[in-house]
Amino acid sequence: MNRFLLSIFIVASSFTCIHCSSNGVQKNEKELLSFTIPNRAISVMPDAGGNLTVKIYGYADITRLVPIVIVSPSARVSPSSGTTVDFTTPVTYIITAQDGSSKTFTVTVERSLSSEKELLSFAIPNTMSNVAVDNDGNLTVILYEPVAVTALVPIVRVSPNASVFPASGAVIDFTDPVFYTITAQDGSSTIFTVTITLSLSSEKELLSFAIPNNASSVTINNDGSVTVRVYEFIDVTKLVPVITISPGASVIPTQTEVDFTNPVLYTITAQDGSETTFTVTVVKELSRYNEIINFTLDGTEQIFEREGNDLFIYVPYETDITNIKTNIVISDKATISPASGTFSNFTNPQIYTVTASDGAVKKILVTVKKSPWKLMNPLPEFTPRDGAGLVEFKGKFWLLGGWKHGPVCSEVWNSNDGINWVYVNDAPWEGRHGAGFVVFNDAMWVIGGDGIADVWTSVDGIIWTLVTDDPPWGRRYAPYVAVFKNKLWLMGGINWWDNGGNFRHDNGVQAHNDVWSSEDGETWVLENLNATWTPRGLIHGYVVLNNELYIIGGGIKGYANDPNYSNTITEYNDVWKTNDGIIWHRVLQNAPWKARTHFSITTYCGNIIVSDGSIGDQAGLSNETWYSSDGRNWKQLKYSFWTKTHASSIGVFNNRLWLVAGFALRNIWSLDFSDLQSVD
Repeated sequence: MNRFLLSIFIVASSFTCIHCSSNGVQKNEKELLSFTIPNRAISVMPDAGGNLTVKIYGYADITRLVPIVIVSPSARVSPSSGTTVDFTTPVTYIITAQDGSSKTFTVTVERSLSSEKELLSFAIPNTMSNVAVDNDGNLTVILYEPVAVTALVPIVRVSPNASVFPASGAVIDFTDPVFYTITAQDGSSTIFTVTITLSLSSEKELLSFAIPNNASSVTINNDGSVTVRVYEFIDVTKLVPVITISPGASVIPTQTEVDFTNPVLYTITAQDGSETTFTVTVVKELSRYNEIINFTLDGTEQIFEREGNDLFIYVPYETDITNIKTNIVISDKATISPASGTFSNFTNPQIYTVTASDGAVKKILVTVKKSPWKLMNPLPEFTPRDGAGLVEFKGKFWLLGGWKHGPVCSEVWNSNDGINWVYVNDAPWEGRHGAGFVVFNDAMWVIGGDGIADVWTSVDGIIWTLVTDDPPWGRRYAPYVAVFKNKLWLMGGINWWDNGGNFRHDNGVQAHNDVWSSEDGETWVLENLNATWTPRGLIHGYVVLNNELYIIGGGIKGYANDPNYSNTITEYNDVWKTNDGIIWHRVLQNAPWKARTHFSITTYCGNIIVSDGSIGDQAGLSNETWYSSDGRNWKQLKYSFWTKTHASSIGVFNNRLWLVAGFALRNIWSLDFSDLQSVD
């Protein structure tokens, strides 16, 4: 069979390298080193005068060929290598040496069609078959039953550029012999016949034997017998083996429940009726398993975690762990000390020793940690609400406004201890949630929120003054409001309203990334029309740490009259900061906590606190708490026992961190930083 030459390199019979001397003599080399046409099957034949005849096999558009021409170093060739050339007529190439001397050669391109028409392979996938070829090139294919010869799909490989009929991959009826024709590129052809013969297979091999979830090991011995080892606690009277045998063969007993109290004889029958037998013996052995599968404590909520061989159990803050009963589930036939059901003091971690039935011993350290979150008041005086403001002001804790799982309100509450609350009044500002609630210039401020464009302030929480009802930043929902560098700042937020306060249905949701500041709450300066962070809102609270202002996470959700109101459109978990409110730097593109909206943030004891929120959609509530001292490195406080929520009110009062209310909630939780460190 001829093989196409991809390229023939033409090298001059002698080659002398003449380097430029130090006095500037130029090279006179002008040899043709090679001539190729990439991605084409060609042969290149030079004549005595150095002219080339190039034969191209198969179809090629010779008006647009791109030869690669390599000539002597420092010489140049025209037409240049790699340019498109029309070879309809012979083309003259000129090689010019460095010294200006030149020589020419002519390239003539001829198209040649291949006469190859060989059968390279013939296969029928997914069947057991043998293919025999006689001296005339005809095929006899032996197939083992069961197979439908009326609808076989052969895969036929022939010479490159040749074609075959019937085509490869076509469905063929082989009830009678089938004639195949291979046609070469030049039109010549050859015929071969394929005859299918059916035969019954004699194959009856055991390919694999397994007992899922029960066998510790399976060995197929040299004599064909099978030994299965199981642990002593396995019931061998009801095992269900999975057996793989030769295609077309059958096995008895079938793959159903089998009693292996005694060795079991299996028989494999081939298609042709021949048989072979093998014996399966199940042997019991001592178990090596010595695991604690579950570990619980009586009478308390708990979260169970495993880290390698160590176990951690997290319990509520109030739990007495000095004398608590254990309930332990271990591996079958193993023993544990101290035993399940005993009372233990988990003030310090305890070592439990688990011994398998084969004597293998494993020591497991069990640590019980109390959550730093303490339930301070499950039913305070106010009703459930979310998105309310929570600020420390003049020695008291203040709760402002919020969404009461239906209407929004302008209620004002305060507390001397964070636990017991007193109703002050309904403020004159319009009820709202997700607004800016801050303390600035020795006064409390309520800024925007819920599409309300106004600014209010109070020095006592009783009498409120309207500072402006026409701020330049307009209506927006859940803007980010902060106190930084002796100014009020407002940025971001979501706008669903027209100038008349009506929900817009034409332009959809508009989110902002503008930045405004004010020294008095009345006059506002646009510091940055488009900050480098993407437009967003739905962040409750604010963070200033180490004299830098942070914006963290947040996102966008649908507007209220839209059926997708509760759907999150986009959400983030990035971290940005600024030292002037204008130029922002990204600290972290993706924090380890999941992207979220309607979450709460604050600073506490030199840490950024991220709490609760909606993850994925507005109904994906969370009870996570994360903290970081730099916005880049985060730790999770993994053992919160408060109900999953979003838009809680979080703040610092009396040197403690407080989490108040939240979606459909009213309870009050608190932690001290020393407790946080104790479970770190």
